[in-house]
Amino acid sequence: MEQKQIDFSKRVFILTAIVVVGLIGLWTVQSINSLMGWFSSHTPREISVFAEGKATIVPDVALIRAGVTTEGKDIEIIVNENNTKMNAIIEMIKSLGVEAKDIQTTNYSLTQRYDYLETGRYFRG
Repeated sequence: MEQKQIDFSKRVFILTAIVVVGLIGLWTVQSINSLMGWFSSHTPREISVFAEGKATIVPDVALIRAGVTTEGKDIEIIVNENNTKMNAIIEMIKSLGVEAKDIQTTNYSLTQRYDYLETGRYFRG
């Protein structure tokens, strides 16, 4: 009878060892899967690119604001004088290589000038 008891306890020991090894294996696989899940959720999935560029070109636009003021009492003389001065400026700009199509007049105004004294308003030009 003793022989049967030893065989039975040997079988129980082997079966227990197999179950323990299986549980350790399952625990190891589960731990590895858990760690892989943690790493994949905490590791950003991105591509970073850093670059720098530089370009140098010759400017092709210039903005010039010019004004001419002429004062006097005869409007015809004033307008002719003003036109002569402004045409000279435009010709000088053209001589620098600027085409006529690129030159614009954006404002032209004539206003009366008065002197205000205690005795009243006097036309100045």
